[in-house]
Amino acid sequence: MNVIEAALTSFTEYEAAVPELEAKEFAASREEFLGFARQCAKKTLSQTAADLDWQYTPADELAESVEQATALLEPGRPEYLRYLVDHGAETTSFDLVRPCTACGHSRIDSVDGYITLGRLLSQGSSGRS
Repeated sequence: MNVIEAALTSFTEYEAAVPELEAKEFAASREEFLGFARQCAKKTLSQTAADLDWQYTPADELAESVEQATALLEPGRPEYLRYLVDHGAETTSFDLVRPCTACGHSRIDSVDGYITLGRLLSQGSSGRS
């Protein structure tokens, strides 16, 4: 095999492997982000909050510079915790999101501990945003 054939063969093999490599990198990045969400939940609330079923939000549902993970507080309830990082603004938030089924809007409030979370949950989902 000459240099040209070796280069073309190498490039073809690389091109074929790129989608698999990108998928592996994305999966690793997603798991790392979910780890950050769990760490924030543990630090802010407890290990119980970190053990919730945290889900990575697909990028096509968010602004370009934003990453998000969410976890339902309890199956069947609409409220959920949200860990959001805006890389463009260099901000991170940990929030309670309370969707309103009547108006379609969500109330989003920062959570800094169990007392705040309890106060917010006691208010119910009034639909104010």
